[in-house]
Amino acid sequence: MDGSAATDGSGGLWALAWYGIRKANIGLANLDLMTDATQEERDLIEGQLLFFRGWCHFQLIQYFGGMPYIDRVLPSDEPLCEPRLSYHESADRVATDLRAAADLLPINWDNTVAGRRTLGKNGLRINKIMALGYLGKNLLWAASPLMNYESTGSRTYNSEYAKRAAVAFGELLSLVEAGETQYALLPFDRYSENFYTT
Repeated sequence: MDGSAATDGSGGLWALAWYGIRKANIGLANLDLMTDATQEERDLIEGQLLFFRGWCHFQLIQYFGGMPYIDRVLPSDEPLCEPRLSYHESADRVATDLRAAADLLPINWDNTVAGRRTLGKNGLRINKIMALGYLGKNLLWAASPLMNYESTGSRTYNSEYAKRAAVAFGELLSLVEAGETQYALLPFDRYSENFYTT
């Protein structure tokens, strides 16, 4: 792939996810070049790169099952021969990146020195709550009978992945319910707004 389909947005999930993974890996490989950055700025960049690497892999495995997990910059002049992982192996690697991202990212960018430069306009920036949400979702999908069957041969729910998902969602909900976030649960009488609003 020469990158042109990915850069103009016409590449679809397959091309764009691999493009995003490569860009994230390039960024992670070059973090040490941020010589004038504060520790907060380095953490914010690393957290975002880890989030998007994990998120792009998660998008791929939802549709294509277990995939190679690319966590380094691959040479462009050599054949690619990374092993295909099972769904659970892929989900575990996604979980590692999303957990690390959640540990590095702020709950609210407005409360960071870097985020004050764009105060009030940080609502769509990837943050700790989003990373925890996708961490839980990734593990919940891995717990499903379909993905468990692919990885273990059992058509039942995988209770270990379900427990891990509950821990991630529990951490997220504890932060929300303690008022430590800019988020709140939607009242049940407005639940349809979770899916569609005008």
